Amino acid sequence: MKQSSKSHRQKATKPVDTLQRLLGRRATTVRYQSGFLVRGRLHPFLDLAKDQGDAGWSNDIANDLEEHSQHHFIDVYNRRLAVEGLRPALSIKGAAFLDAGCSSGYLLADVQAAFPDASLFGADFFPAGLAHCHRAHPEIPLFRMDLTACPFPDNSFDALSCLNVLEHIQDDLAAARTLFRILKPAGLAAITVPAAPHLYDLFDEIHFHERRYSLLQTQDLLRAAGFKIRFANYFGSLIYPAFYAVKRRNQNRYGALSFEQKRDLAMSQIQKTSQSRIMNAVCRFEEAIGKRLTYPFGIRACVIAEKPPG
Repeated sequence: MKQSSKSHRQKATKPVDTLQRLLGRRATTVRYQSGFLVRGRLHPFLDLAKDQGDAGWSNDIANDLEEHSQHHFIDVYNRRLAVEGLRPALSIKGAAFLDAGCSSGYLLADVQAAFPDASLFGADFFPAGLAHCHRAHPEIPLFRMDLTACPFPDNSFDALSCLNVLEHIQDDLAAARTLFRILKPAGLAAITVPAAPHLYDLFDEIHFHERRYSLLQTQDLLRAAGFKIRFANYFGSLIYPAFYAVKRRNQNRYGALSFEQKRDLAMSQIQKTSQSRIMNAVCRFEEAIGKRLTYPFGIRACVIAEKPPG
């Protein structure tokens, strides 16, 4: 029991140095106590965003997605790839990790379980997801910020993730350059984006995607930001034929629907496959053989990128 208590105290204090560095001048006026204590009031996250808009996003859309993303087979697969890809950086004692686009914090929970000694931080632009994340993980400091105007200092994190975020940002190169800047030399970043640009449909529209990407486009974007590519592959490749058929049907049949109708249809399609055991098994098999080959297509593109040392 004493050992467990000591371990908990160590975990609770480890992020302090990194947190003070992230806050800069704010560190003298802001404290973290299971939330940010600012002028005597406790806040679930620290708002660092200059723009108070919502980029067209709504809490209803965010809640719909979050309801299914915790257990949906493609999101579980996505998080597993990110955790494994970042393992070398997260294995550093006291590694500082940022989930840029943390939403409700499911990846943060996975990283915390796999690397209990890491110092975890989350950031997102949308308050609803951050509030939900704080309720589940009050021990993790959270920030609201715009990735293209990020106030964090250079070389802040040993590892970071940015899963299904860049497609929402108009200037995705500026966002990628921010990720590069705040990552430490030799640090690793896990980047995921929706694949197949020719399959942009109502799902992308209602979730305010600016674009979809090919694997080559994703790598070119990250190289332009300064990264070195360590791993790149599509995933969701074995179920791509069914995915392709649904996307084409959406494009051909449902383009004239109202926004609300498109939203209902998209969520219905997600619900049908959310916790499929068969799809989970297919993804496990695909993941195993994907370590030895590069798939020619897939539902999403995943890249593990490194900031060159020195």
